[in-house]
Amino acid sequence: MALVYSFSPIGEGYGIADSIVASNDGALLTLTFNAPTSYPDAVITSISFDGAVEPIIVGVSPGFGDVNFVSSTNYNLPGGNTVDFDADFSFTAAPPPTQNGLNEGESITFQFDTFSLEMVVGVHVQSIGEQSASYVSNILPEPSGVLMLGIACLWALWARQRVSTGIV
Repeated sequence: MALVYSFSPIGEGYGIADSIVASNDGALLTLTFNAPTSYPDAVITSISFDGAVEPIIVGVSPGFGDVNFVSSTNYNLPGGNTVDFDADFSFTAAPPPTQNGLNEGESITFQFDTFSLEMVVGVHVQSIGEQSASYVSNILPEPSGVLMLGIACLWALWARQRVSTGIV
């Protein structure tokens, strides 16, 4: 099962159109974050999880020398309180964050041993020109999930029509 997380800005946002792909492989959920490409100098400097069990970092690309995220216990997403986002777990780029965060061409992967559709992901992006911005996730079902939901709705309408006309 794959889910796509899209992000909505908190307050004034900038065109960070990249998505996070979540895949469920058995009992594990894997989230991969890619650096934004719409603003080449933009850097993801924190990733927070609200409503999740504790994630672990399982992979970084291109290597640990270029991306260095550390667990942060007292961090919350800037502006997160305006959208009822309260981080349970956060990871922030080690100082200096704009060098150790996710720059263009870099990615980081987290794994969870359980998954909940209630989980909300927050991302803080710096160096968007002279600005920074925070984003929270929206879950979009994969296309095949939407197709299956559509088929189920059509089947329910067809069955209802058969019952109402007396055709059994």
